[in-house]
Formats: sequence, structure tokens, C-alpha cells
Amino acid sequence: MDPSKPLAPKQADGVLRVYRPKRATMSAQAAAAVDAERRDEETWLGSVYAGPVVYFFIPTDESISTLMTMIVKGTCDLVLVSELRDLTRNQTQVFMCVHACMDYGVRLIARNDRIDTASDGWETALHIAVLRSGMHSETRRRSRRRVVAPKA
Repeated sequence: MDPSKPLAPKQADGVLRVYRPKRATMSAQAAAAVDAERRDEETWLGSVYAGPVVYFFIPTDESISTLMTMIVKGTCDLVLVSELRDLTRNQTQVFMCVHACMDYGVRLIARNDRIDTASDGWETALHIAVLRSGMHSETRRRSRRRVVAPKA
């Protein structure tokens, strides 16, 4: 995050409205990892913004359409994700979401992808992150192996 461009709520009440996708998890270990990640990001946000914060956690199956509605209506000040692929796996939707954020003055921060739309050069980091998330991941290969497992 660019320290010269502090986070600022758009509404006069001074509350920063933060969108976070809520991922569905399958195992207790994965749920613990997601909870730890959420706590880490909330701690980080508390270190860079001292005011009150309201989080919107939306399940991933309806997240992109709900997020786009929030952006257009102005009910979201910040989209905070670990990685862009937390928004959606669809690259076109990622670009649409980021451009909607820019059009409607919503800041987007993807901490692990080192993207902050308030910083210079964020566009290059965006393209690299989208390219990387579109590559075949080990998770995708493991999922495919379970679905197409050979018959015994």
C-alpha cells in the first residue's frame, strides 16, 4: 500500500466499508487457514486505518455480482483481498471488477499480488496477477484427479 495515499471513507460518517469475499472451505484445516488469513488482513487494516470499519463478507458463489452492485451503488469504499483470484477465477470478471472500482472511485488492494489501485504502476501488477491466477495450479490438478479418477 502506498503510505502517501491513506485509506479514506467516501461517506461523511467516517466508517470505512470494506468488501471481503467469504470462501467456502471443505476441511477444518482449510477453515483455520482462511480464518488466520482474515485475522491477518484485519490486523493489517487496523495498522493503516484508525477509524471505524464495517466488513461485508459475501459467499463466493454470489460475490462478484454482489460486489459489482455495491461498487456501482457506492456502498463499498475498499475491496480487500489476499489475491485477485479470491474475487473470482474468471479473468474477464476480474478485469471488469477492477475497472468498475476505478470508474466508481473504490480502492482495491490485493496484498499478496502487491496491487493497490491508488499506487502508480498497479496496472502491470494486475496483468501479472491475472496471468498467474489463470495458469494451472496444483489445486486445480488435484481437483481434476479426484473427478477423473480411474475406475478400479
